[in-house]
Amino acid sequence: MAFEIAHTQHAFEALSPARRLLALLAGLAFLVGLAWSCVTAYQAQPLDPAPPAKPLITPGAGPRGA
Repeated sequence: MAFEIAHTQHAFEALSPARRLLALLAGLAFLVGLAWSCVTAYQAQPLDPAPPAKPLITPGAGPRGA
């Protein structure tokens, strides 16, 4: 049953010209949106830069700790 739902054949030629144009425009809009989201995700940068690394302070490890 799932195969029949996923692989139903729609009669594209039976649609009116207005509905056919609308279907083509919807498909084109989907493809443009998919391409835009892929390019945006590829070029994504972090919002905030990582904080600078602070040197670790270990008690008793300095020159006066000895």
